[in-house]
Amino acid sequence: MSSAEAPPPPQFNTSGVLDATSLAVRVKVALEMTDGLNDSGLSVETVNGLVILSGKLPDYAQHKRALDIARGVEGVRDVESHIAVGES
Repeated sequence: MSSAEAPPPPQFNTSGVLDATSLAVRVKVALEMTDGLNDSGLSVETVNGLVILSGKLPDYAQHKRALDIARGVEGVRDVESHIAVGES
């Protein structure tokens, strides 16, 4: 993804809560734009600002990086990991 393809702007509902679909897309785009992160095996779900990452990453450094990236996205209240780490 090129730097010209920025994440879409956040979409808030009438209560001021970030739309779950918009938040999931923003997190996925942020992960995809991160150099050196093998995010192809990750899925992103959101519930009321909670981001749930699942899938597989090759090592703990990438696991930590994925969590840090997700936490840095506007509208994320918390991040839960269901990521398997390692080769198996």
